[in-house]
Amino acid sequence: ALANGDDEIILSCTGTVIDQVFYDGGAEFPDPDGASMELAIDALNSTDNDLGSNWSTATSTYGDGTDMGTPGAPNDFVLATGKTTEVRKFIEMAFAHLSIELTWEGSGINEKGINKATNEVLVEVDPKYFRPTEVDLLIGDPTKAKKELSWKPEYDLDALVKEMVQSDLELFKRDQYLLEGGHKVYNFNE
Repeated sequence: ALANGDDEIILSCTGTVIDQVFYDGGAEFPDPDGASMELAIDALNSTDNDLGSNWSTATSTYGDGTDMGTPGAPNDFVLATGKTTEVRKFIEMAFAHLSIELTWEGSGINEKGINKATNEVLVEVDPKYFRPTEVDLLIGDPTKAKKELSWKPEYDLDALVKEMVQSDLELFKRDQYLLEGGHKVYNFNE
């Protein structure tokens, strides 16, 4: 859920705060016209996101213009498609955008995703990512956002997966270029 108050924006999931931004109330933040805001790409850390100067008008907006989520009136909206999919299907979709077809072998902790063309193991289960209190179904209900903000998803799952894969490919290409140039590359993404 995304909520806002007089001087903060809160991103939470099932009652757990994922991120909370206290803004400085500068002349341009929040946007005086009520436009949606997004954090500047070069300021993606937990310290810089509190500074209004690091925020800009979002590239995508929602609603009909009457309430664009301007801080000042506390409210909670869930922005979601209202759909869910299995992790296995999500993985298959990602590899399909790379023209790789997977087959699955084993089950549970021993399940592996294998490149059908080369028999190379590309996906394995890692228990370190198991959640101690997992729920059976996670699905967002965007009814309130659709009703009160006239919001609707701009992406379907396939478009989102495609964009994620393309973004990762660009990062890999950048890292390869840097390595070939003799530079050190840090792996901050798992």
